[in-house]
Amino acid sequence: MLEFDGLSTFLDRPNDVGLYSSICERNLLLARKFYNDTILIRHQYYTGDFPIPEQQREYFDYFELITTALIFAYSSIEAFINNFIPDDYTYTKPNGTKVMDKNHIERYFSLTDKLKNIFTDIYRTPDPELETWWQTLTDLQELRDQTIHTKQHYSQTRYSKLLSREIFDTIQIYKIIISYYGKYILGKDKNLINDFPYNFGFDQVYPALMTDRTYKDIYNSLHNPSKPL
Repeated sequence: MLEFDGLSTFLDRPNDVGLYSSICERNLLLARKFYNDTILIRHQYYTGDFPIPEQQREYFDYFELITTALIFAYSSIEAFINNFIPDDYTYTKPNGTKVMDKNHIERYFSLTDKLKNIFTDIYRTPDPELETWWQTLTDLQELRDQTIHTKQHYSQTRYSKLLSREIFDTIQIYKIIISYYGKYILGKDKNLINDFPYNFGFDQVYPALMTDRTYKDIYNSLHNPSKPL
């Protein structure tokens, strides 16, 4: 039940991974169209080294699209990882000096550290650094960090990367990574798949009991909507 401005709206809880993935794919599709129809064509028939002001504005529009896709691709992976760390999970440093709960892990562990240390512990996954997608993931993380924590002296390099052919493969690595971990999550507990985002290869749903609070919310919204709980 969502409550805002004195109103109540009963909605299924949005899946953050699915939501971020949709934003990424929508912007990536538009960015790819501009890249194929405009950038590649310009360099095919003439150098394209000195675009006129009107053309530069088109490039800036492209940067908006590709940057949005980049950020939400990374956010999809991060939301996915955080969602599948159990609420009661704790991680003890190898030297045994510190025990960290989920809140600490979410705030202070990098995405790659969560995969290397946390997911390998919870789901007994292989060392991700040995996977073929690992280097592309680190490239995605580096470019995302450079975008979020902008440093002016690095902008030329960053925008050059956004114009490279490889940027599309770099962004879409998020789909490969999320799908990769699906089989390990399913092996741990098949009911966890109910929280898995759609269109990543694990769209089956297993029935589960609803809580008393959820039942009361549903019943009240159907039979007494003017007086929300």
